[in-house]
Amino acid sequence: RDAIKSLTNYEKINFLGSPWFEVINDFRQLPSSEEKIITFMAPHNSFIQNCKGFLDNVTMFLLRLRNFCNKNGYKLILKTRSKYRQKYHEFVNFDAIVSDDDIVSHLRLYASSACVFNFSSSAINELTFLQTPYVCLFSEFHRDLHKNGKDCHFKGMSLINDQYYSGKIFDGKHCDVIYTPNTSDKNKFLYKIDSELDKVYQMINAKDKDWDLFQKTYFPGDHSAASSRIIDFIERECRSQK
Repeated sequence: RDAIKSLTNYEKINFLGSPWFEVINDFRQLPSSEEKIITFMAPHNSFIQNCKGFLDNVTMFLLRLRNFCNKNGYKLILKTRSKYRQKYHEFVNFDAIVSDDDIVSHLRLYASSACVFNFSSSAINELTFLQTPYVCLFSEFHRDLHKNGKDCHFKGMSLINDQYYSGKIFDGKHCDVIYTPNTSDKNKFLYKIDSELDKVYQMINAKDKDWDLFQKTYFPGDHSAASSRIIDFIERECRSQK
């Protein structure tokens, strides 16, 4: 609410919760999968089109992630979308591929994952309410993509980057970040990725997670019965206009 006010100077903002997050809670209650799953979310086309060296870095990371999964007994699943042009399965062996064929297949996947790797995706909202650990990859690229411009969109993206893709939110228990290794040496790059993945393994197995506190700190708001509150609000507003 405060962010919207600062960007728009509009004061009359009612927060009634998100019906989508209300639905997500049902998926969190599903029986957990017996399979150990790591999910890799394909990056948006804009990263590949606008960020020099990005695809090469992603390719090398995926090769190490595949090794990490093999070593630790995880299945590696690609979450992609039909509009994404890059075919990652052509150079990395995935155990399965989930696309956007239906609206909830990705929720089932996230809910059953031990960890989800993403590129500063808004899916971190869903992952938090599903209580699934996640890692933001190469988040400096996301900031670079949205650093130029003075309109509300760019200012809003700057606030989002500060709140969700940098800083204290990466606590090493619920989520973490892997920055692009600052080296042109391929072997040093791979070594750095391996060491970062070792940290991810520790995060996945951390026993002192407190998802309720994490949600309250970074994703505040009451979403239970949000749909009912929204309908009630609309009905009251309609009656008041008569």
